[in-house]
Amino acid sequence: MEEYTVTEGRLTPHQAQSLINGLSRGSVPLDAVEWFNVEVGDRRRWIEDIQHDLEGFIREGGSKVRFLKGFYGDGKTHFLSLVRKMARDRNYLVSYVNAEEAPLHKFEKVYGQIVERMETADCSEQALRRLLDGWVEGRHRRLVTEETEEERIGRQLVAEIREFSINLR
Repeated sequence: MEEYTVTEGRLTPHQAQSLINGLSRGSVPLDAVEWFNVEVGDRRRWIEDIQHDLEGFIREGGSKVRFLKGFYGDGKTHFLSLVRKMARDRNYLVSYVNAEEAPLHKFEKVYGQIVERMETADCSEQALRRLLDGWVEGRHRRLVTEETEEERIGRQLVAEIREFSINLR
């Protein structure tokens, strides 16, 4: 994923071309969405509400569901891109599914798209696989370093048997 950082008020030529390509496809690249956002009226309140939820209520274990309805060109996709960016920047796992690609009455398709499109701030592809790999690796490390009571007793018993056999000689 392209990271759009402005140095001395300018994008690099590559960043500028990438941004133009995204805009020509009809969408603002996710990492540049904040540059194209106008926070006025209700939109400012929506963004403040989302920020409040992400930084407090949801982070502390709560959950929210919101529905967004609007006419063509009202900025629904743009707003959702902004929400995705805000959540990713706060280390949330996010997923964006287009209802045209995964009709809501086809649960398997919707679920598959949710899993396939999961992303984090540092991982925009195969996020679920990387998360699971990290979890398995951490669990393995913990199991290797943690010793169960039976293992400790067994190890101690083997040591005592060795010591006993040495004393018999």
